[in-house]
Amino acid sequence: MGMTGKFGRILKWIAVGAAALAAILVVTALFAALWLMRSVPPANGETVVAGLGAPVEIVHDSRGIPHILSRSRSDAYFTLGRLHAEERLFQMDLFRRFGQGRLAEVLGAPAVSFDLYARTIGAARLAEADLATASPELRAVLEAYAAGVNSWIAGRDRPLPPEFTLLMYEPEPWTPADSLLMGKLLGLLLTNNWQTEALRARLAARLDGETLEGLTPPVGGGPAQDGASTLDGFAQAPVAGALAMLSGFDLPAVAPLGAGASNAWAVDGTRSATGKPILANDPHLGLMAPGLWYLAHLSAPDLTLVGATLPGIPMVLMGHNGKIAWGQTTAGGDGADLFVETVDPADPARYLTPDGSLPFETREENIQVRLGETRHVTIRATRHGPVISDLSAGDLPRPDGTVIALAHVGLLPGDKTAEAMLRFADAGNAGDFMAAARLFHSPHQNLTFADTAGSIGTVAAGRLPIRKGGDGRLPADGASGTGDWTGFIPFEGLPQVLRPGSGMVLNANNAVTGPDYPYMVGKDYDVPYRAERIAALLAARPDGYTADDAAAGQADTFSPFSAEFMPLLIALHGPAEGRTQQALDLVKAWDFNLEKDKPAPLIAMAWARHLNRRLFAARLGPDYERWAGLRPLPLRAALAGTAPWCDDPATEGVEDCPAAVRGALSDALAELGSAYGDDPAGWRWGTAHVADMRHPILRFLPVVGSLVAIGPQVGGGDDTLLRGAMRFSDNDAPYASVHGAGFRAIYDLADLGRSRFMIATGQSGNPYSPHWADMAPLWAADDYVRIPLSADDIEGERRRLTPEM
Repeated sequence: MGMTGKFGRILKWIAVGAAALAAILVVTALFAALWLMRSVPPANGETVVAGLGAPVEIVHDSRGIPHILSRSRSDAYFTLGRLHAEERLFQMDLFRRFGQGRLAEVLGAPAVSFDLYARTIGAARLAEADLATASPELRAVLEAYAAGVNSWIAGRDRPLPPEFTLLMYEPEPWTPADSLLMGKLLGLLLTNNWQTEALRARLAARLDGETLEGLTPPVGGGPAQDGASTLDGFAQAPVAGALAMLSGFDLPAVAPLGAGASNAWAVDGTRSATGKPILANDPHLGLMAPGLWYLAHLSAPDLTLVGATLPGIPMVLMGHNGKIAWGQTTAGGDGADLFVETVDPADPARYLTPDGSLPFETREENIQVRLGETRHVTIRATRHGPVISDLSAGDLPRPDGTVIALAHVGLLPGDKTAEAMLRFADAGNAGDFMAAARLFHSPHQNLTFADTAGSIGTVAAGRLPIRKGGDGRLPADGASGTGDWTGFIPFEGLPQVLRPGSGMVLNANNAVTGPDYPYMVGKDYDVPYRAERIAALLAARPDGYTADDAAAGQADTFSPFSAEFMPLLIALHGPAEGRTQQALDLVKAWDFNLEKDKPAPLIAMAWARHLNRRLFAARLGPDYERWAGLRPLPLRAALAGTAPWCDDPATEGVEDCPAAVRGALSDALAELGSAYGDDPAGWRWGTAHVADMRHPILRFLPVVGSLVAIGPQVGGGDDTLLRGAMRFSDNDAPYASVHGAGFRAIYDLADLGRSRFMIATGQSGNPYSPHWADMAPLWAADDYVRIPLSADDIEGERRRLTPEM
């Protein structure tokens, strides 16, 4: 036999071997998939569980929402902890590790920046301290919940969720302090206006005060100041040397929730069809898969709770207890400040204060890095808070002699927010709820409530500082103490209303105080587009208001921005030809609703994005991407001719607003034509405005990331009640919905059992579960589910947990 025959036999055996190897890999993958499928918890059957006091029945409805029917509240919280662990354990552990600064232990070097942030902030240490002062009632709930979580971790008869297998590690037992840490993370991430303060300070180094005041205008009330002169003065002050540090300081993506936003409104019985209040609430946070929220019904002889829980926390954060319903919106109060501290020239281990120098508080931390070397870091803090400028050490040309510290209400000892949430569960009426709200410390939230007796109200609850000077919009000089906190706004001084004569309350992150308000609450509120739209819808139904009306409000896609600026586009642009005129005609015929099956919304938002870039990118330089977004106030000033921003500072000529408007539309149509074809009539808002809900880890795996991504087309935008905020700075997907209502609820106080609920993804955090994404189509269609209270109305798969004897 010649060489050809031998070579052929070799090729044959190689082919046979390759086929066999492929078959082995396929079979192995199949068995692995089947094994991981067993990680999905059962929906029925009986399980013996150590730690229960008495049997508990769990009824899962068709969407996986549990009704926990227990004989004691301790067993109810225990069971909730077990269910959270069954369905969301990896999510819980990921957020816990984020808060502890221990992500790099399992994710490696890319997570070190997250861990450095968490260690610097020290939230985990604060949670331990808060646990030490917790009331016996709160400690009992936290311990019961943790025992439930651990009963599943230790006693499971099935694999861990697939992420643990992928990353090859096992979760540690849950502790009561871990639940307080989860709540503290919410407070820290939702009180993040200090990042706006840092951006404003960076810009102050390149812009005069009048320009900066126009580009970052105050929105909110409180004691008035001359903003432009204040900004000019800051740029010239001794603390201005720290601006170089702020220019380079860029906090890593440590805010997975995104900036907080939300809608809430309530009408009392004088305005409703039933004679009882109706309350609507939809909190807006960063979209992800799985979503943040987990719906549940807890029932015991002395406990009824229904609503949205956050896995890791035993309380219902928004919901009802059979007597009173409550919701939350971000109140926007300024509860965080940056302080520029001056290092003592005589001793770099100390810093200056009005009373002389003090030593930096220091502690040593070791960050374990998977497949890498342990990072040894020294964490510093001043009398104001942690030194956050150390986060970017080594990456900046920093000025000599200054550091930046963060003062934050969420970093103060004695946080009783968890106590408040626990007392909400037992509130029998509006008075009880307001009494509990006194303990609510962080984040600063508008708590909107309604009870079965007919009362409605809202309170902007939370700690807010009283400053010696300044309004918190710029970093303060720590050495002089001029911006020091001297106390906190008393509860009675916080914006609040109970039983308003108008018969309605509302909030959509709008300013809640005017210029004559005695306290400085905040000046970085949202433009009141959404609040004004809610008020208009409620005014249109002065009586006979129904839950259907509230649902229509939550699904409302009317864009006040478009209603204001599209007529200006038409007027300033003038007649055109071809595709440009076709686009203008589509906008002229449009009713300003950002509906997903229409082309005009896409044209409008693309035009706004490109107009922003033309007017402001050159002025803001490298900070433009941080600032970019739907910015109606600077655009309004530019197109009204009260600000000179239509002129491009990068060119020698002088451009006018019509030229800028035409250029922006030309840029927008070029972008959309390249992405969606040449015919504007065929473009659809929903094609670009996809809800971007991806897994925080699996998203990075080829194929798998796409398979588990959840991305329905949705309507709405930044300024609509149906919130679908975009990230204009993301050139790959600038119109995707990245921030919206992951939870919606409508409470009918005439029959709370008929209240309506929806979450954006599904109950499960396991991609193998049928409840991973089964609510996403309903959510995208603005639909709801109901969670009945009566045992006769509860239907579904039944499970029984029995105590170990």
